[in-house]
Amino acid sequence: MAKLASGMNKQIDPPVKAMWIEQANPMTSNPNINLLARVMNKLELIVVADLFLTDTARMADIVLPAASMYEYYDLISGYGHSYIQLQQKIIDPPGECKHESEIYRLLGKKFGFSLDYLPENNLGTIEKVINDSSLNTSVDELKEKPYLHSNYQEIAFSDFKFNTPTGKMEFYSQQTKERWRQNPLPFYYEPTENKYSSPELYAKYPLTLISAHALNKMNSQFSSREISQEEPFIWINPDDV
Repeated sequence: MAKLASGMNKQIDPPVKAMWIEQANPMTSNPNINLLARVMNKLELIVVADLFLTDTARMADIVLPAASMYEYYDLISGYGHSYIQLQQKIIDPPGECKHESEIYRLLGKKFGFSLDYLPENNLGTIEKVINDSSLNTSVDELKEKPYLHSNYQEIAFSDFKFNTPTGKMEFYSQQTKERWRQNPLPFYYEPTENKYSSPELYAKYPLTLISAHALNKMNSQFSSREISQEEPFIWINPDDV
């Protein structure tokens, strides 16, 4: 996603002609949105499925109204955590709003694809995923409480067993080198533009901006809440002022 604009701009033969965007707002959250806007304006078709009329949705040829989190079943897991929980449907989507998976089903039927392998709704898909997995739970149990993995540790790595080839904490990671072709040692990576590598640019733009993580929203999400409508501000060193 971070290289979306430059990647599309470099893709010439064949060129990118269409975009399908869902659960994302690249015109707000991506870097170099000026280049992204120029690239997207050259496309023949842009389809956006979203709950809100975002900056990205305003550029679309077709906007498909998506369902909110209260209007469909889903499996939710936490990054780096040992649990999953069932997001339960509370109300039906209003009007023509549909979850993205329902849009796929309708498109698949319209194109004449065989959908025998695909359940008719999200809950059926979740049941199939759980039944085909090694999880010792069911949809009925998930409706009552989240599922906690049997290997869960209240204090991470309290047994001093790490998920590395050696089972130890590694300062030199051979796996990082072989699998991702990255430096196996901790290292400092200079920003692309800084006072040492680009002094002329630094002389013209001496200040560096860092966007702190917002407490009342996540990336570009939840900005419509009243609590998130605070006045923007910056912290700056008095000497720089």
